[in-house]
Amino acid sequence: MDLLQSLQLLARDNLSFFSPSRSTSGTSRRFADAFAALLHHGRHLGPALAHLTQVAPNFDLDEATPGNGYRSLIHVVQVCLDRAVERSRYVAAHRKSLFFRAGANAAEIEAVAAALGQLRALLVLAGKMAAVAKPGCLFPDVGKVEEEEEEEDEEEEEEEGISDVVLREYSTMQNGCFYGRCLGFQIIDWLVLAWLVLV
Repeated sequence: MDLLQSLQLLARDNLSFFSPSRSTSGTSRRFADAFAALLHHGRHLGPALAHLTQVAPNFDLDEATPGNGYRSLIHVVQVCLDRAVERSRYVAAHRKSLFFRAGANAAEIEAVAAALGQLRALLVLAGKMAAVAKPGCLFPDVGKVEEEEEEEDEEEEEEEGISDVVLREYSTMQNGCFYGRCLGFQIIDWLVLAWLVLV
């Protein structure tokens, strides 16, 4: 079972447990909203992730060097999915425990859901960029830069390049969800591995 399927099952199970009909507490409502968001993002993340995974190899430096920004984004999304599944499993296993810290765990699920939502938006944006770019060229407007510099004043009002569209959309995205509880979630494994190597 892949991460997306696991996330769907766990979010559905936790959502039914914390449904508003079973409890009226504020924390239960927070859990229900967060798991509903995870369920929503999980449903729509699959197609965008599959599309970018399919086109990412077209932008590698060469066959011996499988790496580019699209692959990095895919990796970060997979790490966030792994974190969402891990936190959802923890909540499912401990939600009936006397020592379950409901407020802290609700905040954790809310943070992961917000990060996953913004990563989903980034995947869609990266898919748009990949569709416009030539294979091997991560920045779709690079070939046009020299031509546009000459006719910059005339074309500025008429046509907007993909880089401008990407920057405009990116500036409207919420990046606060990657700070606080989710700060560095994508590099924790690297830090642990580096620490183990040094010890």
